[in-house]
Amino acid sequence: MVGLTEFGGTLFTLKYDNHQITFEPSPLLNQPIHPEFLLSDLQLIYWPSNKIQEKLPSGTTLVQNESPVLHRFLIVNNEKIINFEYDKPQIITRKKNMDFSNIWYQQVSFTHLKYHYALIIETLEMNML
Repeated sequence: MVGLTEFGGTLFTLKYDNHQITFEPSPLLNQPIHPEFLLSDLQLIYWPSNKIQEKLPSGTTLVQNESPVLHRFLIVNNEKIINFEYDKPQIITRKKNMDFSNIWYQQVSFTHLKYHYALIIETLEMNML
């Protein structure tokens, strides 16, 4: 996985070889990114909500609404911690026949309200291993 800036600069490269994860940050990053937190965020974004809910500790709930667009939020001890909004990409650049009902092709706005950071994710290309 490669994280890019809005202008195409590489922010990080994350690789998995079926044994270990390697993470290569770019000097463009002004704050460290911990790969385990990034992977955890991606699980919250892309895994089925029922599978996530099964693994959450007591007092934590993942709420999902699908009207008018997919929207999730994570609540910990009655406080909204993370907000997720899914939508079709604003810029369709790579493939004309992308299946926008597939969550992997939807643009995701992820806002962590407790730790004060946000991600905007748009899948440009995806290859199955």
